[in-house]
Amino acid sequence: MERIDGHLTVYFDLVPKNIPGHPDPLPPRYESLWTQEEFRQEVKLVRKYFDDAIEIAKPGPTAMLYSSFLNVVPEKFAVREMPLHPGETMAIAKMLSYTVEDAPGREPDVRIEETRWFRSMCQVMAADPELRDIERSELISKHVFEGILYEAILLAFKIVRSRVRENLGDREEQINYANRFMKWFGGHGEADLTYVYLPLVLGGIAIARTVRGGFGENPWDIVDELEEAYNGRRRLVSGEGEVVFNILLHLMEDYRAKLRASRIEHPER
Repeated sequence: MERIDGHLTVYFDLVPKNIPGHPDPLPPRYESLWTQEEFRQEVKLVRKYFDDAIEIAKPGPTAMLYSSFLNVVPEKFAVREMPLHPGETMAIAKMLSYTVEDAPGREPDVRIEETRWFRSMCQVMAADPELRDIERSELISKHVFEGILYEAILLAFKIVRSRVRENLGDREEQINYANRFMKWFGGHGEADLTYVYLPLVLGGIAIARTVRGGFGENPWDIVDELEEAYNGRRRLVSGEGEVVFNILLHLMEDYRAKLRASRIEHPER
């Protein structure tokens, strides 16, 4: 290094890199994240709380669970960037309530012990026994929500399929759809308005008269609110979404017809 005419000059050499010799191969190694013994312990814990879970799972006051879902549903969907209209919330809450409270007694192929939401409840109770002491509606609506949601999707497909002529796919396709829905609901993928309606809202309006409403709720409220939601949503759908909305209109009209046949007058008339 030297200074020439006020400039600092630095000399350097490029040193060729040496390629190191091949290191000895690392020996293979694996670490078990879940041993057979841990699995046996978990099964033992789940069985320990099975009887408690069965007692909690038995149908209770439907209106109470429905009211809890009315609060939980919009929060869950908002997290996934899918804010709901009140009518959509009511329909989904009714479908979820039906899945827990009514399906075991009304649907011949539904057994509580075999449902995903019941197994989830056994697991969360085994993980946190203090959950046995909280309000039943809170335990079910908040702590096993995803399990109920999955079962509700498959059940809603069956219910809607029995009321419309549209092809809603076979069982395998419906399971694949439910898995895609749950993947989105778990935070993977873009929000899709179809997820709201097919089949949850459609199933909710189909069984709406079975599930009792909350305090002060009129039987006409859900269809009035869904009509308002439809008017706001219809410009956002095309293609398959139009088919889904046509099914919605059919089910809404069928619901209105049943209210009139039962001489339940619209409150504004």
